[in-house]
Amino acid sequence: MENQVSVKQWVITILLLSIPIVNIVLLFMWAFGEKNLKTNYAKAMLIVMACYTGIVIILAILGGIIASFSMDEYSSSEWEEDGNVYVSDFIEEDIEVLEISLEDGGGEFGEYITGRIRNNSVENTHESVTISVNFYNEENMILGSETVTFDAKIPPGQVYEFREFISDVYVERITEAKSVEILDIY
Repeated sequence: MENQVSVKQWVITILLLSIPIVNIVLLFMWAFGEKNLKTNYAKAMLIVMACYTGIVIILAILGGIIASFSMDEYSSSEWEEDGNVYVSDFIEEDIEVLEISLEDGGGEFGEYITGRIRNNSVENTHESVTISVNFYNEENMILGSETVTFDAKIPPGQVYEFREFISDVYVERITEAKSVEILDIY
């Protein structure tokens, strides 16, 4: 019975192969060391492990490629019928714009740009936020651009509502806006 591995030896082999790192060392020793009854088993296990590792690497690369194509750089949308509220899926790094709207300046020469943004970061508090937008009319002609910066101090996972006064040469035309495009946020 020298040509067989006993049940006891197989149990010990299986237990040894269940220990990380030790299993790989033993498989290489049995596969390429002194020829014994476990040589072919060790070679077969190394081939199977190499195949599994290759499959996992290919799936990880494909997952990364698919994830990179699913992220939008920016988004633009039409104004809702009941007013000028813009809801967005715009995400730049950790900041997500949930909505933007224009509000009458109340007799002042200008408008308020208001909205809500969310800090999607797990650990970073954003001290200030800058949003750049373009406003368009019904014919998709640009009416104006605006960049607003405000101190937000948005903790991770929190939503922040902002209301910033804008006053520039475009403000009378911006009130006629039908859509908006977010250019940048940082």
